[in-house]
Amino acid sequence: MLWRKDVGVCLQSYSRNHIYALAKIGKESEWWHFTGIYGNPEVCRRKETWQLLRYLSKNSIRPWLCVGDFNEILHQHEKAGLTSRAQWQITDFRRCLDEVGLQDMGFRGNLFTWCNGKEYPHTIRAWLDRACCNPNWSQFFPKAHVQHEELSSSDHSAIWMDLDPPRVAGFGQRKKRFRFEAVWPNT
Repeated sequence: MLWRKDVGVCLQSYSRNHIYALAKIGKESEWWHFTGIYGNPEVCRRKETWQLLRYLSKNSIRPWLCVGDFNEILHQHEKAGLTSRAQWQITDFRRCLDEVGLQDMGFRGNLFTWCNGKEYPHTIRAWLDRACCNPNWSQFFPKAHVQHEELSSSDHSAIWMDLDPPRVAGFGQRKKRFRFEAVWPNT
């Protein structure tokens, strides 16, 4: 996770699969919760990710932004190639987001953020990387939007956010970009 010097960040917790922090832009801004997430790649352990989000949501009375590679889709059309996703996996993900009060923010750019890198007919693409927020966060940053970049040398495309932060005393009038790329080191 990288940020500019005008972004305040206070780390709350972390693991191999998450970073949970308080963040604010500028000195006079309110603190909000940020979670960087890496959904467990093993289907049989994906529920651990949903349990983690449920746990973190109990602490999140502030505006909350959750961004990362969830390793799951919300709808069948978010995956292309070979087989479809098991409906119970999609349902579990949707149920978790509903329970914790997060909603997908949508995006501009390409639908798919991940590709297995194989040649047709074995190519699989999916929208695994996304940004979700609670209603308090979307009210705090009403003009925020997510951009999916083109796939390059990685199997995941970069995603970035333009927050168009609220105007606060001493903050200036320039648009600031909050960038997040879902990259997790193997440890």
